[in-house]
Amino acid sequence: MLKKMSALFLSLLLAFSVLSVSPAYAASKGSEGTPTSGVRSADPNHAVGQYNTVNGGGMSPNATGLIATIGLDLYRGSGNTLILDGTTNGTQVLNKIGFQDISLQRWQNGQWTNVKVWSTYKNDSSSYSYEYSTTVTPGYDYRFVATHYGELDWLFIPSIETHYNETSYLHVG
Repeated sequence: MLKKMSALFLSLLLAFSVLSVSPAYAASKGSEGTPTSGVRSADPNHAVGQYNTVNGGGMSPNATGLIATIGLDLYRGSGNTLILDGTTNGTQVLNKIGFQDISLQRWQNGQWTNVKVWSTYKNDSSSYSYEYSTTVTPGYDYRFVATHYGELDWLFIPSIETHYNETSYLHVG
């Protein structure tokens, strides 16, 4: 009798622990669960930079320093393709202008995880427009994060200005 009661108690304990842990475990797995940081795009095919200063096709001033305006957008292409479209505009011709630490991020296991990180610059220009296309694994939420970068050398002493930007996120099904 004691063995049967112990077995029944352990069975109930195991069933209760599985039921109480399963939702939390499921929410933390891969593509399951909603990101707890960032902003979901209202448009399923286009996500805008949260700190863009390019509004409605017009430019608005960003700063009085080296960088005038910034823009970062994420588009869904065909299939599982994502397209990054970014612009950094300087207030003048800069020695170096572009993007530092561009990150393609995927929401996985309860956090944003870098899928790929890189930088790209243009020398001696007042602006840099950049487009990047990649195929991603379906079933996840994705966003791009980047730092807009401008550098001007004053007698071999660089003056540097950076601005963080991140797109809202899109789900790739």
